[in-house]
Amino acid sequence: MRKNAPIEPVQAVTRYIAQSKLRPGERLPAERELAPLLGLSRGNLRQALAELEANGEVQRHVGRGTYLSRPTRRSSPLEPLKIASLTNPVELMAARLIIEPQTAALAAVYGSAQDFSRIMAALQQMEGEKILSRTQAQAESFHRAIAAASHNRLLQALTDILFDIRTAMHGRPAAPFNMAEDIQRMYAEHAAIAQAIVKRSAPEAERRMRLHLESLQRQTESFAA
Repeated sequence: MRKNAPIEPVQAVTRYIAQSKLRPGERLPAERELAPLLGLSRGNLRQALAELEANGEVQRHVGRGTYLSRPTRRSSPLEPLKIASLTNPVELMAARLIIEPQTAALAAVYGSAQDFSRIMAALQQMEGEKILSRTQAQAESFHRAIAAASHNRLLQALTDILFDIRTAMHGRPAAPFNMAEDIQRMYAEHAAIAQAIVKRSAPEAERRMRLHLESLQRQTESFAA
């Protein structure tokens, strides 16, 4: 199983791509030039490029160099990276507050038993977790499962984009965390959302999701101030 490159080198390369305004099909600087420019070792740069190639964001050709991938008919995999370079965690939370509460309400109305099982399975993964990074990853799966349960493909796509942007922001602190306390709080808030959805209470699902996101928003704004 291939290991991911450290997030810092990947983030350095993706930000360089976004800020340099390279167009699809254009060549990145040679590794010997790009590594010192980004403050990376050649080894870390190669790992980062391999990760981006695996994600379809760049193409590497032996003897020719690394090129920015051309967009597909669906969407460019670099769009979240470009957006992440232009926005910040505070704006991201504001967008989530607009979209996710109503998505939770729709999940309560239109979700199937199978959808609810996926939501509860994601919640169960969070229970008893003691490592914050894992809790955050499991929370992301939880929120994506709710979006899928809404059976609104546009809202699901928007949720995916928001979390892809959050992933692209990795390494940019969003808020301080008190490990044990915040892990417990995150689980309790997610459990309340899940219970409301499974009970098919759209108003309560909307309210619980809003309370959860407002809590995250306060932390984010306090840290950014």
